[in-house]
Amino acid sequence: MGLSFILRCRLQQPFNNTTMDKKRLLLVDDDKGLLEGLELLFTSKGYEVRTATSPQQIDELIENVKPHLLIMDVLMPPFNGLEVCERLKTAGHQFPVMLLSATTIATGPIKKCQADAFATKPFIISELLENIRKLTHSVS
Repeated sequence: MGLSFILRCRLQQPFNNTTMDKKRLLLVDDDKGLLEGLELLFTSKGYEVRTATSPQQIDELIENVKPHLLIMDVLMPPFNGLEVCERLKTAGHQFPVMLLSATTIATGPIKKCQADAFATKPFIISELLENIRKLTHSVS
């Protein structure tokens, strides 16, 4: 039973799009199954979602999508999400970045790369959604 099946079962309640402006989320993770499940979840909650399986695509997607939030995996060999985050923040991008990882990471590297949030996989969906709501709330 995959994540997308579980999410489909949990997302039976309707969503009223008039209560939220469509915020654009850019998801970058090398796990296609996780991307599919998160895209289904976030779309059902009224977000506009674009996905990528590699940070190689990130610059072009940022230019085209103009995300309100970037959600990115830390470990996507040969890439390091911490380094990608730091590069984006140093370049002046103002959107928040949430990093995801299956392993616990010390707060030092997260602060150094200027990530706005961090979530350890597996995550609690309600907490993930609340963090996304907070991060996108003040972004225009």
